[in-house]
Amino acid sequence: MTYTAVPDVAEGDSWTAKDMNKYVRDNFAAGVPDIFTTKGDIAVATGNNAATIISAGSNNAYYIADDSCNSGIVSTALGNVSASPAGSSVSLTDDQWNHITWITSEEFDTASAYSGGIFTVPHIGYYFISFGMRVDIGNWTVSGYGHYIKLGIYKNDSLVSVIAHKDRTFDNIQGYEYIYGWDILALSSGDELKPMIYESIGTSPDASVDPSYYKLHIIPLI
Repeated sequence: MTYTAVPDVAEGDSWTAKDMNKYVRDNFAAGVPDIFTTKGDIAVATGNNAATIISAGSNNAYYIADDSCNSGIVSTALGNVSASPAGSSVSLTDDQWNHITWITSEEFDTASAYSGGIFTVPHIGYYFISFGMRVDIGNWTVSGYGHYIKLGIYKNDSLVSVIAHKDRTFDNIQGYEYIYGWDILALSSGDELKPMIYESIGTSPDASVDPSYYKLHIIPLI
Protein backbone atom coordinates (compact mmCIF):
# COMPACT_ATOMS: atom_id res chain seq x y z
CA MET A 1 0.00 0.00 0.00
CA THR A 2 1.37 3.42 -0.94
CA TYR A 3 0.45 6.90 0.25
CA THR A 4 -1.62 9.11 -2.07
CA ALA A 5 -1.49 12.87 -1.63
CA VAL A 6 -4.89 14.26 -0.62
CA PRO A 7 -6.25 16.89 -3.08
CA ASP A 8 -7.72 20.20 -2.01
CA VAL A 9 -11.50 20.02 -1.67
CA ALA A 10 -13.64 23.15 -1.71
CA GLU A 11 -17.03 23.56 -0.07
CA GLY A 12 -19.66 22.02 -2.32
CA ASP A 13 -17.28 19.59 -4.08
CA SER A 14 -18.31 15.96 -4.08
CA TRP A 15 -16.54 13.49 -1.78
CA THR A 16 -17.49 9.90 -2.52
CA ALA A 17 -16.99 6.60 -0.75
CA LYS A 18 -14.25 5.90 -3.30
CA ASP A 19 -12.44 9.10 -2.27
CA MET A 20 -12.83 8.18 1.41
CA ASN A 21 -11.28 4.76 0.82
CA LYS A 22 -8.43 6.09 -1.34
CA TYR A 23 -7.38 9.18 0.63
CA VAL A 24 -8.27 8.20 4.19
CA ARG A 25 -8.51 4.44 4.65
CA ASP A 26 -5.67 3.52 2.26
CA ASN A 27 -3.40 6.31 3.46
CA PHE A 28 -3.77 5.10 7.05
CA ALA A 29 -2.93 1.60 5.84
CA ALA A 30 0.20 2.96 4.17
CA GLY A 31 1.45 4.64 7.35
CA VAL A 32 1.57 4.50 11.11
CA PRO A 33 0.26 2.47 12.81
CA ASP A 34 -1.06 0.13 10.12
CA ILE A 35 2.38 -0.75 8.69
CA PHE A 36 3.50 -2.13 12.05
CA THR A 37 3.31 -5.89 12.43
CA THR A 38 5.64 -6.77 15.29
CA LYS A 39 6.62 -5.40 18.68
CA GLY A 40 9.61 -3.08 18.31
CA ASP A 41 8.91 -2.02 14.71
CA ILE A 42 9.78 1.59 13.89
CA ALA A 43 8.75 3.68 10.86
CA VAL A 44 11.50 5.15 8.67
CA ALA A 45 11.16 7.44 5.66
CA THR A 46 12.47 6.04 2.37
CA GLY A 47 11.70 9.22 0.42
CA ASN A 48 9.02 11.85 -0.10
CA ASN A 49 5.68 10.56 1.26
CA ALA A 50 7.12 7.03 1.53
CA ALA A 51 7.99 4.90 4.54
CA THR A 52 8.97 1.41 5.55
CA ILE A 53 9.44 -0.45 8.82
CA ILE A 54 12.60 -1.64 10.49
CA SER A 55 12.35 -4.49 12.97
CA ALA A 56 13.96 -4.26 16.37
CA GLY A 57 16.27 -7.20 15.64
CA SER A 58 17.81 -9.42 18.28
CA ASN A 59 18.42 -8.43 21.89
CA ASN A 60 21.16 -5.78 22.26
CA ALA A 61 20.89 -4.78 18.58
CA TYR A 62 20.93 -1.07 17.76
CA TYR A 63 20.11 1.22 14.85
CA ILE A 64 22.79 2.75 12.65
CA ALA A 65 22.69 5.03 9.59
CA ASP A 66 23.58 3.22 6.37
CA ASP A 67 22.94 4.99 3.04
CA SER A 68 23.53 1.77 1.09
CA CYS A 69 20.12 0.40 2.08
CA ASN A 70 16.66 1.56 1.04
CA SER A 71 15.63 2.75 4.51
CA GLY A 72 18.90 4.58 5.27
CA ILE A 73 18.93 2.90 8.69
CA VAL A 74 19.58 -0.70 9.69
CA SER A 75 19.14 -2.70 12.86
CA THR A 76 22.34 -4.57 13.59
CA ALA A 77 24.04 -6.54 16.32
CA LEU A 78 26.88 -4.79 18.12
CA GLY A 79 30.20 -5.86 16.54
CA ASN A 80 31.86 -6.36 19.90
CA VAL A 81 34.59 -8.97 20.48
CA SER A 82 36.69 -10.06 23.43
CA ALA A 83 38.87 -13.13 22.89
CA SER A 84 41.77 -15.00 24.44
CA PRO A 85 44.08 -17.61 22.95
CA ALA A 86 43.79 -21.33 23.36
CA GLY A 87 46.43 -24.01 22.98
CA SER A 88 50.16 -24.18 23.46
CA SER A 89 52.98 -21.77 22.67
CA VAL A 90 53.09 -20.62 19.04
CA SER A 91 56.36 -20.08 17.16
CA LEU A 92 56.88 -16.94 15.09
CA THR A 93 58.77 -16.51 11.83
CA ASP A 94 61.51 -13.90 12.01
CA ASP A 95 61.47 -10.75 9.81
CA GLN A 96 57.90 -10.99 8.57
CA TRP A 97 54.35 -10.30 9.69
CA ASN A 98 52.74 -13.30 11.40
CA HIS A 99 48.94 -13.60 11.38
CA ILE A 100 47.65 -14.19 14.91
CA THR A 101 45.22 -17.07 14.38
CA TRP A 102 45.31 -18.76 17.76
CA ILE A 103 42.83 -16.52 19.59
CA THR A 104 39.93 -18.95 19.62
CA SER A 105 38.48 -18.64 23.13
CA GLU A 106 35.81 -15.92 22.95
CA GLU A 107 34.38 -14.24 26.03
CA PHE A 108 31.78 -12.64 23.75
CA ASP A 109 31.20 -12.01 20.04
CA THR A 110 27.75 -10.45 19.83
CA ALA A 111 27.60 -10.24 16.02
CA SER A 112 29.35 -13.59 15.35
CA ALA A 113 31.90 -11.53 13.42
CA TYR A 114 35.15 -13.15 14.58
CA SER A 115 36.53 -16.49 13.41
CA GLY A 116 39.97 -17.94 12.74
CA GLY A 117 41.80 -14.75 13.62
CA ILE A 118 39.69 -12.64 11.23
CA PHE A 119 37.13 -10.01 12.27
CA THR A 120 34.58 -9.27 9.54
CA VAL A 121 33.16 -5.81 10.18
CA PRO A 122 29.36 -6.11 10.55
CA HIS A 123 28.55 -2.41 10.12
CA ILE A 124 30.17 0.89 9.17
CA GLY A 125 31.69 2.97 11.97
CA TYR A 126 34.73 3.70 14.11
CA TYR A 127 36.23 0.78 16.02
CA PHE A 128 38.57 0.68 19.01
CA ILE A 129 41.00 -2.23 18.60
CA SER A 130 43.53 -3.35 21.19
CA PHE A 131 45.63 -6.41 21.83
CA GLY A 132 48.80 -7.42 23.61
CA MET A 133 50.82 -10.47 24.48
CA ARG A 134 53.92 -11.91 26.07
CA VAL A 135 56.65 -12.83 23.61
CA ASP A 136 59.13 -15.48 24.77
CA ILE A 137 62.43 -14.53 23.16
CA GLY A 138 64.80 -17.12 24.58
CA ASN A 139 68.25 -15.52 24.39
CA TRP A 140 68.15 -12.22 22.52
CA THR A 141 71.89 -12.37 22.13
CA VAL A 142 72.78 -10.96 18.70
CA SER A 143 75.23 -8.12 19.35
CA GLY A 144 74.21 -4.57 18.54
CA TYR A 145 70.83 -2.95 18.20
CA GLY A 146 68.14 -2.65 15.54
CA HIS A 147 66.08 -5.67 16.62
CA TYR A 148 62.44 -5.25 17.56
CA ILE A 149 58.92 -6.63 18.00
CA LYS A 150 55.80 -4.87 16.75
CA LEU A 151 52.05 -5.42 16.58
CA GLY A 152 49.93 -4.41 13.60
CA ILE A 153 46.48 -4.59 12.05
CA TYR A 154 45.79 -5.77 8.51
CA LYS A 155 42.64 -4.58 6.74
CA ASN A 156 41.70 -6.58 3.66
CA ASP A 157 45.22 -8.10 3.62
CA SER A 158 47.08 -4.77 3.76
CA LEU A 159 48.79 -3.21 6.79
CA VAL A 160 46.80 -0.21 8.02
CA SER A 161 48.19 0.36 11.50
CA VAL A 162 51.22 -0.45 13.65
CA ILE A 163 49.81 -0.24 17.16
CA ALA A 164 52.95 -1.12 19.12
CA HIS A 165 56.72 -1.22 18.57
CA LYS A 166 59.29 -2.45 21.08
CA ASP A 167 63.00 -2.03 20.38
CA ARG A 168 65.82 -4.01 21.84
CA THR A 169 67.50 -1.76 24.38
CA PHE A 170 70.51 -3.79 25.53
CA ASP A 171 72.46 -6.95 24.74
CA ASN A 172 71.79 -10.47 25.99
CA ILE A 173 68.15 -10.21 27.03
CA GLN A 174 66.82 -13.52 28.30
CA GLY A 175 63.26 -14.54 29.02
CA TYR A 176 60.32 -12.60 27.62
CA GLU A 177 58.94 -9.19 26.65
CA TYR A 178 55.40 -7.80 27.02
CA ILE A 179 53.97 -5.72 24.19
CA TYR A 180 50.55 -4.17 23.72
CA GLY A 181 48.85 -1.32 21.84
CA TRP A 182 45.63 0.07 20.43
CA ASP A 183 44.18 2.17 17.61
CA ILE A 184 40.86 3.58 16.37
CA LEU A 185 39.98 2.79 12.75
CA ALA A 186 37.19 3.96 10.43
CA LEU A 187 35.79 0.77 8.88
CA SER A 188 33.12 -0.26 6.39
CA SER A 189 30.78 -3.23 6.44
CA GLY A 190 32.57 -6.32 5.12
CA ASP A 191 36.13 -5.15 5.87
CA GLU A 192 38.31 -7.97 7.21
CA LEU A 193 40.73 -7.25 10.05
CA LYS A 194 43.64 -9.46 11.10
CA PRO A 195 45.78 -8.98 14.24
CA MET A 196 49.45 -9.39 13.30
CA ILE A 197 52.86 -9.58 14.98
CA TYR A 198 56.28 -8.88 13.46
CA GLU A 199 59.49 -10.00 15.12
CA SER A 200 63.04 -9.19 14.11
CA ILE A 201 65.14 -10.30 17.04
CA GLY A 202 67.83 -12.46 15.51
CA THR A 203 67.34 -15.45 17.78
CA SER A 204 67.67 -19.09 16.93
CA PRO A 205 65.17 -20.61 17.19
CA ASP A 206 62.63 -17.86 16.48
CA ALA A 207 60.61 -16.28 19.23
CA SER A 208 57.27 -17.69 20.37
CA VAL A 209 54.08 -16.33 21.89
CA ASP A 210 52.78 -17.60 25.20
CA PRO A 211 48.97 -18.01 24.83
CA SER A 212 48.47 -17.44 28.56
CA TYR A 213 49.25 -13.73 28.18
CA TYR A 214 47.20 -12.57 25.21
CA LYS A 215 43.99 -10.57 24.89
CA LEU A 216 42.08 -9.10 21.93
CA HIS A 217 39.34 -6.45 22.16
CA ILE A 218 37.34 -4.95 19.26
CA ILE A 219 34.74 -2.39 20.31
CA PRO A 220 32.59 -0.17 18.04
CA LEU A 221 32.42 3.45 19.15
CA ILE A 222 28.74 4.38 19.03
